[in-house]
Amino acid sequence: MRYREVLPVDALRPYVKCLWLLQGEFVSLDASPDRILPDGSAEIVIHRAAPMIAHGLNVEPRTQSTVMIVGQLSRHILLQPTGDVDIVGVRFTPNGLYKLLGIPASELTDRSIEVTQFRAALARDLIAAAHAPGDCIQRLQHVLLNRLPRKGESRDFVFAAIDRILKSNGALPIGDLCRELAISGRQLERRFDREVGLRPKQFARVIRFSSVARHAHLAGATSGARLAHAFGFADQAHLIREFRHFAGICPSEHFKADPGLAAVFSTGRDVAFIQD
Repeated sequence: MRYREVLPVDALRPYVKCLWLLQGEFVSLDASPDRILPDGSAEIVIHRAAPMIAHGLNVEPRTQSTVMIVGQLSRHILLQPTGDVDIVGVRFTPNGLYKLLGIPASELTDRSIEVTQFRAALARDLIAAAHAPGDCIQRLQHVLLNRLPRKGESRDFVFAAIDRILKSNGALPIGDLCRELAISGRQLERRFDREVGLRPKQFARVIRFSSVARHAHLAGATSGARLAHAFGFADQAHLIREFRHFAGICPSEHFKADPGLAAVFSTGRDVAFIQD
């Protein structure tokens, strides 16, 4: 698989983490599906070739839409290619989707929804940009720039809270965060539910898990006890419980598994897919 990330223009950076392209030739329907892990971001995904089949916890497999919004994940999902892969995507900052499109993030958590259900004109613009000749990334950025919030909108405490959680790799206690920002826990929870799609504590758990998983992909197998200590888990048993909750497997299985798309999206590296 060939994967490329592009940083957005400055005006989009408070809302868009990156734009990306993923391309590869179809192997076989018998190949193992890829495990996609929660990472604290929602996305727009545009299939320019065959859509994938997605399924998750207690969810029947179904073919993805051609252009869709994928909300925050609280658990892993599995993706199975059905043909050649040619995908263009927009990965948002934790509250970027809400800020740009005004869609309550809580309505999208653990869901992938066809963009036409929310914004028919946006869907047409995204498809046109993704399929137009030339630089599709530049064209997609132009579509998003036309939907920037009005000038003068301030970066309020939600931005500050997200920034602090990210910088701590999810280890900052939410009570300490509220005291630091001089806000109530309930106030922060309401805003996170609407703008991020996860409650603050849940979001912090996702970020800490994602940080550990990314470290594992980059550094290779590491002692569970060392990982637990480095990322602020109570002990190794706590780390194992979090892995099973978010990834559906324990850390040792994660380290041994073919990294697949999980490594592509968490590290930005190309990965060679091997058929079983």
